[in-house]
Amino acid sequence: MPFGIAYSIWSGLGVISIN
Repeated sequence: MPFGIAYSIWSGLGVISIN
């Protein structure tokens, strides 16, 4: 699920942990 990466870029905080 690339949602974590997309959210990371959208948020700009690098929250890849939300993966």
